[in-house]
Amino acid sequence: MEIKPETDSIILTFKAYVDYQSSKAGRLIHNWDGVWHYYITISDTHVFNFGGNGFAVFPIPLNSQEVTQIKLLNKKEVLDRCLIAYQLFKDWHYGLLGWNCEHFARLVTTGEAVSYQVKESALACLNHNGYHPLAMKMMNEACLSYS
Repeated sequence: MEIKPETDSIILTFKAYVDYQSSKAGRLIHNWDGVWHYYITISDTHVFNFGGNGFAVFPIPLNSQEVTQIKLLNKKEVLDRCLIAYQLFKDWHYGLLGWNCEHFARLVTTGEAVSYQVKESALACLNHNGYHPLAMKMMNEACLSYS
């Protein structure tokens, strides 16, 4: 997959804030306000996110914490995958069970499109037990052709 030069505001904003040198970039973080919200850090100060209002780059939310006990991909790969995933999924619609911020953020940072909030719910059986196999397949294929 070739990333083409864009005038897309999300891509321009991402490029304005991404910092490949940041020690905090490329991490999976979350915060709680009744449900967990997931984000990908792209610098010391900003995150990349997919949520109910689509894609966005914004300051790291207050009270966020790093998700631990996971195996992250390397920082450069995570940051590159942000734009690959954006181009792949920018027309997808948010769905609490089907395609949410956790699916997206975990796919970009770990390679697995899984929402543990869905997986651990009584509704998991309605949606691949919390996984999104099509998103994982698409991302894997796009990353192979990108490299």
